[in-house]
Amino acid sequence: MNYLDIKKSKFYNETYKEIEELKKNFPVNHGFKHVNHVIEYAKSLANLYNLNNQQRKLLYIACALHDVGYIKGREEHAASGSEIAREFLANSDLKPQEIDVVCNAIASHGGKKREDFLDPVSRCLAIADKMDFTRRRYDLKNMAHDHVFKTILETDLRIEDDCYNFDIIASSDFKKDEFNDDYFGAKLNRFLGLLSGTFGMTYKINFIIKK
Repeated sequence: MNYLDIKKSKFYNETYKEIEELKKNFPVNHGFKHVNHVIEYAKSLANLYNLNNQQRKLLYIACALHDVGYIKGREEHAASGSEIAREFLANSDLKPQEIDVVCNAIASHGGKKREDFLDPVSRCLAIADKMDFTRRRYDLKNMAHDHVFKTILETDLRIEDDCYNFDIIASSDFKKDEFNDDYFGAKLNRFLGLLSGTFGMTYKINFIIKK
């Protein structure tokens, strides 16, 4: 089984369809669109961290299933998602050790403690999930106010000289102070601080404005 098999499954499609229905009035997508974005970012991160083929396979499976826990609500969705994924994967051809890697990555994809970054599959999933906050993820029509995320076009992560460089590419009407004051701006700084500190590195958020 690989992530493409999962995306064709009845379980995957029915689960995320229900999640999208539950959150239809919420501007942030946690359904099919978000999953596709996370897989896209994960492929780039797999190259950055030089993951082997087996790790890539498990990473993309974890990406496909990482938010299934939203079916039970937002709170503790990572933990519940891990349990749901384990039950689903029990009928697959994955080995028990492989299922453990996938489910541990799902359970820790919030990146809230240093242990969440030690396994390369878990690390890549957590980062890929955090990278998906560009305007393409949001339902701009359902935003009640002029949200900072409307102006964010792309995100990227680079490692240079023991420093995590997190690039935010934004349109000309992006407001740096508004982003830094936003809840997610503070959350991203905490995440990058924990990630870089785990490996004795530093981090920097680079704002790149497209004219």
